[in-house]
This record gives sequence, C-alpha cells and structure tokens, in this order.
Amino acid sequence: MTNLAPLAYDVGTGDLLYNDGSGFVTIPYTGPMGPAGPTGATGAGVVTGGTTGQILKKNSATNYDCSWGAGGGVWVNLDDYGAAGDGTTDDSTALQNAINAAGQQGTVYIPAKRYYINADITNPFGVKLIGSGGVGGNTYYDNTWFIGLKSCFLLNPSHTIKPSYAFEMENITIINSAITSIPLNGASSFSGTAFTIGDGTLNYVDVTLRNVLILGFNKAVYAVKAPRLHLYDVHFDCVNGIEVAGAGDPVHLIRPHGWPYLSAAWGTNAALVRNGVAYRFTGNQDATKVVGAYAVDYYQTFYTTDSNGISFQQCGSDAPDVSGSIGFKHDGSFGFIQQSNCQYVGTTTGLLVSSSSATGQVIVSGGYFGTNTGNDIVVSEGSLSVGGNTVFNSAVSDSISTATTTGIILIGEVDIRENKTTGSFFLNNGPTPNYHVSDLCRVQNTAVSIMNAPSWPIPVLASAATLRLPGYGNVFYVSGTTTIGTVANLYPGRQVTLIFQGILTVTDSAGLNLAGNFVTTANDTLTLMGLSQVTAIEVSRSVN
Repeated sequence: MTNLAPLAYDVGTGDLLYNDGSGFVTIPYTGPMGPAGPTGATGAGVVTGGTTGQILKKNSATNYDCSWGAGGGVWVNLDDYGAAGDGTTDDSTALQNAINAAGQQGTVYIPAKRYYINADITNPFGVKLIGSGGVGGNTYYDNTWFIGLKSCFLLNPSHTIKPSYAFEMENITIINSAITSIPLNGASSFSGTAFTIGDGTLNYVDVTLRNVLILGFNKAVYAVKAPRLHLYDVHFDCVNGIEVAGAGDPVHLIRPHGWPYLSAAWGTNAALVRNGVAYRFTGNQDATKVVGAYAVDYYQTFYTTDSNGISFQQCGSDAPDVSGSIGFKHDGSFGFIQQSNCQYVGTTTGLLVSSSSATGQVIVSGGYFGTNTGNDIVVSEGSLSVGGNTVFNSAVSDSISTATTTGIILIGEVDIRENKTTGSFFLNNGPTPNYHVSDLCRVQNTAVSIMNAPSWPIPVLASAATLRLPGYGNVFYVSGTTTIGTVANLYPGRQVTLIFQGILTVTDSAGLNLAGNFVTTANDTLTLMGLSQVTAIEVSRSVN
C-alpha cells in the first residue's frame, strides 16, 4: 500500500511532514532540514523513528528539534485497493474500502482515471476525496473533451454518493454512467441524484465540495438539513442543479455554475434547454449566502420557498432559449430576501415575487435587467424595494408590474435606459396604496412613462390632532373634520402634499409653521417640508 506524503513543506514552526509507513520521510527542501534527533545537524534529510500515520512536528522556531506526533488520518490511493479505473469494471467495493481505510480525517487520492461506481458510497466523518487536478472547462465541449475527463466517478444513476459530516471532495468529476458519449440532444437521458446529503436530522454538518463537475443527472446535489454546506466552484449539467432544503445554519454557495456542457456541441438551441431549477431553496435558510452563482437555459434559475434571510450577491440568470423562464422566483412565507448586483437577462420574467403575505419583502440593490421578454419584475403579492443604481434596459411593455393587495412597493434610485416606444416603467394592477417612486429615478428614453397605475388610489389618512404619515409616499388625501395641530413621521427635507376631502382646520403652531391657520374645503391642498420628525414648514397652499 502506498501512503501519499505531502511534498515541498518549508519546515517552519508547526509545519507537518508525513510518515510514509516505513519509519522515515524524505524532506524535499533545499536549506536547513529536519534533524536525525534532538541534536540533529543542519541539512539532515532523513528522520528515523515514528510509526505509520504519524507526522513530524518542529518543536522550536530557534533550533532543529523535531519529534513524531499523532497524525490526523492517513492518505491512501484508490488504486491500492483493487480499483481498475478502466470505466467498465465495478470499482464500488474498492472505493468504499479505500474510504473506510482512510478513516476519520483521512484522505483518499483518486488518480487520473475513470472509475465505474455501481453502489451507494457512504463516507465516515471527515474523509476527503481528492482528484489529480482541475475539472476545468474547454472552449468546445465535444466528445474528445468528455472522454478526456479524468479523476472521474462514472456513477450508476440508481445510486448516489452520501457524504457524512465534515466530508470534503475536490477536483473530481461525477458522470451518469449511462452517458457514454456527447453531444446530446437535450436532457431526456438524465436521471438519478449524484449527491444526497443529510437525512433530515441536522447531523450532516460542514460538507464541502470544491472544484467538482457533475454531469447527466436529474439532480446534482440534494441537501436536506445539512448545516454549513459549502460548495465552491461546483459546475453541473443536470435537469436540476443544487437543492438545499432547510439549512439550519448558513449555507455558502460560491461561484457554482449551471451550463449545458453535454449539449453545447449539438448545434440547436433547443438541445440546450434544461426544464428544471438550477438553484432551489426551501425552508429556513438562516442567512444562507449565494455568491457568483450563474446558470444558462434553465426554466427557473433561482427559486426559493419559505426561505427567510437568504442573500444573493453578483448572481446571474440567462435563459434565452426557454419559453416562460424565470430568473429569480420567491414564494411562500418569508421575512426578507436580499439581492445585490445581480444580473437578470434573457428570461421571460427577471424576478417574480409571490409571498404568502404582504410582509414578505425582496430587496433589490444594484444589478442589471436586460433583454427580458415579459416583465423585468412581477409582484403578485408581497413587498419590493428597488434601488442602488439598478439599471433597467429591456424593451418590454412594463418593467415592473405589481398586483399586490397590501404590500409596500418602494422604487428608489434606478437608471431607466429602456429602448421601447410604448408602455411604462412601472405598472400596477393591484389595489395597494403603499408605494413610492423616488424622484431620483433617471430616465434616458423620454418615450417611457415612469408610472402607469390606473387602479392605485392616493392613500387616505384620517384627520387627527397628530396626523401621522406613512414612512413612504409624498401625496395623501386627508378625510374627516378633526383639527390638525401636528404632523408626525417627517424628516428634514421630506416634502408632502395633503389634499383635503372636506372642511377642517390646520393650526399654525410650534410644530406647524404656517402662514396662519388654514381652514380647508374639498380639494384644497397644503404642501409641507419637514424640519424634524414632528416639525414642518409650509411650502404652499391652494384653495380650490
């Protein structure tokens, strides 16, 4: 059996060298090297003693005193356990035996071969599987590229890989064994689930996949209650990509990528379509972070249900070949979801918000909407906040369309560059009066109207001694006859216009600096500017 030793370590304080099982290790380093013992001489390259699995530790930063100590698991080579690596021989038993031999915190090296796996693979605590190199891409994903992929598991789709807690995999490709050549005309042959993580008990913690390519399955990764799941540079071509069901603790998806690798060379756009969901989140996500995630030609790119607190940063959707496609969809019960500097292009709908209550809020900051063919944003229920120099550049009839009944719609600083001659930037078909469109919106196409809200009434406030304004909006009807002495919920510079529906008195007072009392009649107006939270000055009044 060959135990692999880490190579080229600079022997500084705390550096480690691995005992290869024959009682010594060669240190491939030029310069002062570890001693033969506590009084060893500079330059000694061989250290005697120790037992299999131990590591050599430098004890001092000022001399060459070293000693053998307990190791953190062993390195084993998959081929040493009888694996053929020819792509046809069943290497399931060899792989499972190698994993079991490595044990807790051990490492299994997967050489640059293709291993057929015809059984579920289970992994004890802390095992790491590492391949021979990157799974990097190509400029043309043809059959030469496909059969040249190494450090591969050709996994029978009836089986799955089952990581345990603290499991790691790096530089390995997982391929549905039923797929023997490409390009493919679509995904009809895709089946099975490559990775199944967790059993719903929150015990499968800290699973990490790094630089892993997954090809040809119905689902690439299914993680159920797997807290602190870490996926870095996981690429996939599957009907469905990554599904996280109830995280428990924050999950981190960093630079995952869904792309039709297996069909790219087919020659027709229809072959590229994947009718599933690239990134699916259900249940509590507990501050899950999705950074730099992207997918092409999925029916739904990002889809969350009942997922509170999740954030998407610098993510992107692009599905030009999929009719009815949705870039981001959020439904069910949630408090807030954040999306910053994301890309919403080439879909039918860029963002769909369908909360089960008006309190579900999606916050969009920065980013780009372009070449969507339906609406950039649709809010069927819930609240939406858009700002942070978000750019809208789709030639669609109405960029933001809402039908929410009681949700809050806030549109702040956005850049409207849309190349169209009809429609509006903002269309509402719902009854909610809770909206505000900032005057900081920049419109480069004068043919585009900012707002088309045929069914949106101006909010009506009941008169009171202290008239409390909502935190958004700048035009309000005032009903009733109660004398008003104070207007609250202002701030310096906030300007509001009150339209009175009947006769009442607004009193000139310390909190309301008016040009005398104002006795109103129907449709009279009073415009105020806030000086503080409860102090305002009159800007103008009109008697109609």
